[in-house]
Amino acid sequence: MKNSIIAILILIVSLLCIEAQTSWNDNVKMRDSIAVLQTRNQDISARLSTAEQKIESIRQRIVTVTAYNPVEAQTDSTPRITACNTAVAPWTIAVSEDLFSIGWTCGKKVRLRGVGIVIINDVMHNRKTNQVDFFLEDVKDAQAFGIKIGVKAILLNL
Repeated sequence: MKNSIIAILILIVSLLCIEAQTSWNDNVKMRDSIAVLQTRNQDISARLSTAEQKIESIRQRIVTVTAYNPVEAQTDSTPRITACNTAVAPWTIAVSEDLFSIGWTCGKKVRLRGVGIVIINDVMHNRKTNQVDFFLEDVKDAQAFGIKIGVKAILLNL
């Protein structure tokens, strides 16, 4: 009887040891899985940060702002029709081709510090870079507007 009890106790202890070892192995596997997930999370976070920085570099620019009028000497043979195939209008701008090519396209809104919110309605000649041209009807108003260098421009809708 005593031997039977000892045998049962040994069996119970053995089963508990097996269960403990299985739990230990499961814990090790879980810890390893968590480490892999943390590494993946860090990688994804780094990629997201890079993508966000890229978006910000597209959205926000320091530009030169000038003004233009609907006259052939400043535009083309159709000074009242824009490259966006719309009529010129107040509170609209033309953007340089480099900005246009990265998503500053027709119909999008831009906040120009010191000017306000304007709508992209035209594209400038390809010799201009990192520049926007504010539409003004009157030549004297455009001359008074002048050239503004180092203006923060923010693309409001991507």
